[in-house]
Amino acid sequence: MSGPVTKERLSKFVYLETEYYNQLDRLCRLENDTRLPAMKDGDGSQRSLLKSSRMENAAIRKMEQEKQIQARIDELEAELTKIQDAVDGLLDPMHREVLRLRYIDCETLRLTKWNDVALKLYGNDDEKNLVALWRIHNAALEVLERETK
Repeated sequence: MSGPVTKERLSKFVYLETEYYNQLDRLCRLENDTRLPAMKDGDGSQRSLLKSSRMENAAIRKMEQEKQIQARIDELEAELTKIQDAVDGLLDPMHREVLRLRYIDCETLRLTKWNDVALKLYGNDDEKNLVALWRIHNAALEVLERETK
């Protein structure tokens, strides 16, 4: 994905990161499958030839799937790196921290709740702190989008 790092793009970070790790797991499982002990050679019968042919086809499909998974992993890695680099490149430490807490350091598949971000930054999630947090967040998004065009 190219273009500016926007709120929408940041919002997808947690899902992209989850997909990235799931794809790594899939690739690892496929690689582990190749390390399983080989089956015994067939007895030369027609049945063993068919079994061998099926195994060869399965191995070819597995190799193709590994290539597709690796390509997706590479895409996800590039996107995650671009987003993290863009946030890390912000000059204002509060901008960086608000964006990291809200979008990058999520502990679940959901964005960090505003109240939790306020508690981490201010130790309090009263209305005054939430308003200040949203103001910092909006300013950070403006700078981020402008700097990543």
